Amino acid sequence: MILKLTSDNLPSSFKNIITVINDDITTIRSNVNDLLSMANWIEEFSFKTCTKWNVRTSVPNGKYIQCRKQYVCHHSSYHKVDRENNKRGRSKNTSCKATIKIVIKVDTVSTRKTDPFVKDGLLAVITIFNEHNHNLNTAEALRYLSANKHIRMKFEEYFTDGMTITEAIRYHESVLTISDCPVEVFANAGINPTYRTIQNWHDQWRVLNLGPRTGEGVMKKLEEKKETYAESGVSIFSQSEPFAVLILTPIMKRAHDLPLSKKIVFVDSTSSCDPQNHCVTFLLTPCAAGAAPLGVIITHGQSEKAYKSGFSLIKNNVKNAFGGQGYPSIFLTDNSDAEINALMTVWPNSTSLLCIFHVMQAVWRWLWDSKNSIKKEHRTIMMQAFRKMLYSDTTEEAQKAFNSTLDAGSMYPKWQKYVIVHHWEHKERWCLAWRDHTTRGHHTNNYSEVSVRIFKENVLCRVKAYNVISLIDFCCTKLEEYYKKKFLEFSNDRKATARLYFESIIKKSNYVTKDKIIVEDEHYYVPSQNDQQLMYCVEPSIGICSCKEGMYGRFCKHQGIIYVYYKCVGVNFPPITVEDKFAISKLVLGDKAPCKTFYEGLIPKEALHQQLETHPIHLPISETHGPDVNNIPENNYNITKKNVFKSTTVPNEDSLISNTQDSYTVLEDIKTLLTNNVKQFSQSTLENLLKFKNRLDKVKTEGQFNTFLATAGSEAIPLRRREGAAIRVQPTTISRRRPGITRGSKRLPSGRPALSDHGTSKKNPRKLLQNIKHCLPNGKSH
Repeated sequence: MILKLTSDNLPSSFKNIITVINDDITTIRSNVNDLLSMANWIEEFSFKTCTKWNVRTSVPNGKYIQCRKQYVCHHSSYHKVDRENNKRGRSKNTSCKATIKIVIKVDTVSTRKTDPFVKDGLLAVITIFNEHNHNLNTAEALRYLSANKHIRMKFEEYFTDGMTITEAIRYHESVLTISDCPVEVFANAGINPTYRTIQNWHDQWRVLNLGPRTGEGVMKKLEEKKETYAESGVSIFSQSEPFAVLILTPIMKRAHDLPLSKKIVFVDSTSSCDPQNHCVTFLLTPCAAGAAPLGVIITHGQSEKAYKSGFSLIKNNVKNAFGGQGYPSIFLTDNSDAEINALMTVWPNSTSLLCIFHVMQAVWRWLWDSKNSIKKEHRTIMMQAFRKMLYSDTTEEAQKAFNSTLDAGSMYPKWQKYVIVHHWEHKERWCLAWRDHTTRGHHTNNYSEVSVRIFKENVLCRVKAYNVISLIDFCCTKLEEYYKKKFLEFSNDRKATARLYFESIIKKSNYVTKDKIIVEDEHYYVPSQNDQQLMYCVEPSIGICSCKEGMYGRFCKHQGIIYVYYKCVGVNFPPITVEDKFAISKLVLGDKAPCKTFYEGLIPKEALHQQLETHPIHLPISETHGPDVNNIPENNYNITKKNVFKSTTVPNEDSLISNTQDSYTVLEDIKTLLTNNVKQFSQSTLENLLKFKNRLDKVKTEGQFNTFLATAGSEAIPLRRREGAAIRVQPTTISRRRPGITRGSKRLPSGRPALSDHGTSKKNPRKLLQNIKHCLPNGKSH
């Protein structure tokens, strides 16, 4: 195929004059004057003519010329195996004879006399033999073209922004689509490179920016990148022996100033995140939006020595660590001895508590371990006895439950030794009888467990990082962005979880009136809902109640009642106030956070006061203030776990009589409606009336009766027309579906197989209580 050249095919950034045009040879004079401009001319010419040229010979300097180069078509046989001998797949060797010869003359007096083009600055003589033995503009021919350096720089920017190879390809193709490029452009590898080309670029970019996978080069690259991290406000502290890295992003630094950072900290670790299986440890503290990270530690293993080196980096380098206290009051961890021993060595003034879920999980796995020889029919009984001991409210109940636990496994000496040695000797760390309000209702390290899952799924996408430098990059960028987005959603009132929880608590408070509440000093005594002669003591100043839910510092309905009638906000109040939103905004944005008035509610402050006087249970709260959590003494726990007493007051009989009369009135209306419908539709109602009667006969409790009333006819006759209702599927279509496909009217699932797929083996569910009930082993997480 002969390439016909015109001035439009020649590089526009150079001055070109075509002097000779034959069938297969074209001679051009150009203002190319050195090797660099020669390479630029070839690159631009290749792009315009959809060709690719490789250097065959080169003369960098000479006596009568400046330099000379000869190029051959990339489909030539130069440095290629013959097509017949190629065993690796398709070959681009067509033995093409097309060549380009460029000679740059010297600019002297003699050359100016003999060559008039030299006088005009056109020193280059370009001779093109433009007869190719292959197609130039077909899809396969365009696929073999090479991308230029500008396209490569674009993809390197994509990699720097955190895109993977596939994400970069998709984004680049979307840019081409938006630019309304012709279809031929998508087949042109010079503009839309192939996957293998981009993979090669990514490998080179990764070594340049992240260093090698292993070896001394990793630490050298880490030292080089510390300045880059510092420019974005990230502090990296490291030591080589034993290897440990501490990551402190801007959010993590400000999280140390949160009120609860010096009260309670969750710690958990995970590994298998990179080829060397470095251990990644997360430290978190509770906040209004969930849990805020205090730091991420990467160590070479999960030994006590490795943990100690990582925790020491926090102690020695963070000035305002844990609210300026230097250590938290409580560390809540799983039952990892190496982790706990390292924490107690570095911060001996802190208290170590165990996650009760991990304690029960360890006991359940011990019971299932074959080497302990526990019969299957005894496992559930022994586990239930241990659970009763764990959830004891007082030390006396715990002691009784401990004796019952030993009796439950009296025929197994190993069980008695295991309970005594491995659990009862440090019962203060896991038994609820030895816990108080300082835990703020946190008995598990679910926050850190969720953080591990987020890191593996949302940050790493369940793919191991290239090396430890890549892990650090992910923590500094993607993990920081995730927390920033999550916290800003909370402060911008995009999360309704806390508000809905508070409303559900407030709805439970209408069973008592204000005159039934007894106030003594700062203690409020609220009657129980089931037995109104039983009074619970509430002390909002430290956020506790003597009921089972509030004795450990959680917000309960009795504290909600105190807010409804006395507008008293405790330290464990649900995070729905303006102060909570503003604090999270400061955590994310620092000094760039908007002023506090930006987070006020829809209703102005004065109007809200008037509305609260008229409707005392109305939401939201935007100006109610409670005690400062920082000023609460640790020993101000004057309410015991059994600080309840019998009251001589009786329920309000007038309100009960009024509610009963209203119910009877509505019941008469229902009877009238049913009678009219039976008269109108009498032909097909008898059978359904019998079903209705049978279901009503099975109602035994108040909850069942209310559910029966609320759900009667809800499927067939909705109370309102809902948009987006499902398009039903015919039963014959459902019957033809293969196993594993949904049996309802939902769209067919994509991605990973559904749990109902019979062709895959099911993993044991990680539902400890359910597994104990059915005597099944518990599944593992992440």
